[in-house]
Amino acid sequence: MIILVVAVVLLNKFQMRKITPEQYAKQIENIRKLIPATPAERFAAIPLAFTAGLCEEFLYRGFLLNVAASATKSIWVGLLISSILFGFAHLYQGRKGVIGTSIGGVVFGLIFLASRSLLPGQVLHTAMDLTQFLTLSKESRSRTGLPD
Repeated sequence: MIILVVAVVLLNKFQMRKITPEQYAKQIENIRKLIPATPAERFAAIPLAFTAGLCEEFLYRGFLLNVAASATKSIWVGLLISSILFGFAHLYQGRKGVIGTSIGGVVFGLIFLASRSLLPGQVLHTAMDLTQFLTLSKESRSRTGLPD
């Protein structure tokens, strides 16, 4: 699981370097209100990341995956349905965000199915959200010239 977290952090950093400043500005504008800008907002992002990681994993993997699997009599269809709905819950991120989050939902679902526990997915989900909040906040400040 640690390898997965490191891979996500490195991929995130690589993706940030790959885009032009204009592309970055356009992407940031879509989610600007969600990016912590002040020290108080960055501090508040910590419990938010924990809440999202714990609650979303409980809802989409612990509840929805199991309900959909029971209704369809297939764990794989349940995984697919819960992952797609997880992606659509992140519609504010745009089409690419929905697709990426749906794929992430499949990964979290596979972790849940392999471990038979929500805890590994909750830890990874929380780590990813926290990393993204703080990375976006830092990148946004550095690219816009705002102080830390």
